[in-house]
Amino acid sequence: MPTLPLPSSHPSTPPPSSPTLLTPSPTLLPPPLFNMGNSVKLPVFKGIGNEDPEQFWFVIKAIWESQGVVNDHMKKAMLASALQDHLLTWYIKYSNEN
Repeated sequence: MPTLPLPSSHPSTPPPSSPTLLTPSPTLLPPPLFNMGNSVKLPVFKGIGNEDPEQFWFVIKAIWESQGVVNDHMKKAMLASALQDHLLTWYIKYSNEN
């Protein structure tokens, strides 16, 4: 029966002196949901006076589209941050009920 050569006690390439850490490539990371650095100031809507809710909604949707905001949770947070006074009070009450 033929004998197999025994492995050398000294490998041809020495092991690395320290473990190699794998760092993720920036190209493999998902894009951010929303880049606050490129954000546009949201209009304020108070729900009083001669404010036009349709115009407000149009502007909010245009900002979301231009910023690439598709996440509904992010949209809800952005919308809530644009509300003030009576409308904010209503929104908080409505949000707590549902």
